[in-house]
Amino acid sequence: MIKPVALLIDDDAEIRGILKAIIVPLNFNAEELPGFENLRDRGPLSDVDVIFLDLSLDDGDGVEVLRWLAEQGCTAGVALVSSFDERLLGTALKVGESYGLTMLGGLRKPVKPKDVRNLITNRPVPDRGVDADELAQGIEDRELVFYYQPKVEIASGRVTSAEALVRWNSTRRGLVFPDNFIGLAESSGLMPSMTDLLLDQALADRLIWGKDGFTTAVAVNLSASALVDLDLPNRIGEKLRKCGTPADAVILEVTEATAMRDTRASMDVLTRLRIKGCGVSIDDFGTGYSSLAELHRLPFSELKIDRSFVMEIHRDRDSRVIVDAIIKMAHALDLKVVAEGVETAEHLRILGELGCDIAQGYFFSRPVPLDKFVAFMKDHDVNQARSVS
Repeated sequence: MIKPVALLIDDDAEIRGILKAIIVPLNFNAEELPGFENLRDRGPLSDVDVIFLDLSLDDGDGVEVLRWLAEQGCTAGVALVSSFDERLLGTALKVGESYGLTMLGGLRKPVKPKDVRNLITNRPVPDRGVDADELAQGIEDRELVFYYQPKVEIASGRVTSAEALVRWNSTRRGLVFPDNFIGLAESSGLMPSMTDLLLDQALADRLIWGKDGFTTAVAVNLSASALVDLDLPNRIGEKLRKCGTPADAVILEVTEATAMRDTRASMDVLTRLRIKGCGVSIDDFGTGYSSLAELHRLPFSELKIDRSFVMEIHRDRDSRVIVDAIIKMAHALDLKVVAEGVETAEHLRILGELGCDIAQGYFFSRPVPLDKFVAFMKDHDVNQARSVS
């Protein structure tokens, strides 16, 4: 079996040695490169899976390297290593993302073995072999399934809704994550059929937990092509009528960038969905580049703060100020606020103090298959009853 390759780019031999000692036991081949020139001399990067990059090198800086990696079409996951403050590290990560690189995260020096291992083991591994014909067959065979993650009201602890996160349970490849097929579905014209299939699946799944007495709403993500599909509101209305599901039990989530791509079509589709009674949520708020003037014209009922802000609120003043400002603005516009990326009790406590309405994240549950989500709901319901009594 060929081992994955990790490049360790740092002018400090001790840091390279520490990183190597951590990742080699994880079945990696590790190559040490003291600087930018060594990287350029190495040759093609097609065999590289992970790059650990120091932001400050003797012969260049990390941002120059990120730009060069993007120019080479690098597909490896990139982790930044630095002794700079977290704000600068976070900015550098955003620069890498803007160049289209797969940024795995940042590590502060001195690096901790646990953080390195988590970064390595949780990195996305792109499935480069999927083609349109295979995906079309998967859609026809109904291999797409949902994993559900609860959204919990902070004040009461009640589960208000569950986000439906699509997975492709391929008979050939196993479980395939959306980053590896959503773009293909869009570019190959498969998204309309996929959207209808997923909406049917979400409504069918909600009926299953409804039989256990749970009125929890289901939240489904809409793609860019769905927001210019002017017939979509009518199809959703018909689906709701057929299964007897009230419209307010469905939330349609769209990312900020997607909603801004064609604001006229988005206004048309989203307004008609709201007229029918569905909730409309703006996802990943704060990561796009739209103006507030554009945003306020769209009929959102819910705003989701991106996890990149939420996960730092317990230790980064700027993140906390931004989250506080978003919550206040959203409430002034009569929007419910959901915080994504809630992983600790401290996150939840601070969000409660800031007046956030709803929390979503690993603190409550990872995305899980339908049967495990129903089990979570039952356990959560019992625990809530005990806490009240």
